[in-house]
Amino acid sequence: MPARRGLKGSSNIPKQKEEGSWLDGATRRYVATSTPWGTSEVGYTITEGMILYETPSHGGIHLSPKLEEQMPAALKSDSEEGWGGWYEEDVDANKVIVAFPQYFRPQDVVRAKESLKHWDPDAYEAFYHETIPEGQSRIKDEKIAKERNVNNYTTRAAWGDWQEGVPKGKVLVLAQRDSDKSEKYFLVPQSEYKASRTFVIDESRHEAYTGPKP
Repeated sequence: MPARRGLKGSSNIPKQKEEGSWLDGATRRYVATSTPWGTSEVGYTITEGMILYETPSHGGIHLSPKLEEQMPAALKSDSEEGWGGWYEEDVDANKVIVAFPQYFRPQDVVRAKESLKHWDPDAYEAFYHETIPEGQSRIKDEKIAKERNVNNYTTRAAWGDWQEGVPKGKVLVLAQRDSDKSEKYFLVPQSEYKASRTFVIDESRHEAYTGPKP
């Protein structure tokens, strides 16, 4: 079984469990099943062949082979990497919701579609046959910004002025230039810095840092 997959995004499922929405109609049972995130503690049967498993650390939806066959190609999990039939709860579960909207509330489907647009734009565009405009998908916007700034230094890591050697009111930024993979440290005013992997260093204004490294 593959290791836990690290995905970004806002999970539909935990929110809905707290709000008492579509999982209220699911059959809940304590079950120890092997999942990509360890052994499950609880399983929610949404419909026959569609079960949400929860472990102490994470969770996701598993589809039976019959339902997995019905998944659109653009949304299928990666069977070559050992993910066949598994859809983790943060992002991939949205693929199940938009593929099988008949098992979910309309508002759940709307929210899943929006989440998919932000966090897996390639899958969204392939499934809906739409091109996402700039400014409507966080991941796609980051990709566009990266391509535009291939010759500029952009953020890879950052530390506040609590870090040794960082002046008060400054942020220490480790930045990389993708064109040649060169890395440098810079000091950026806190008021200007935005926590983003697409924050662009202006070498004419942002001071190069040569002090103690984190």
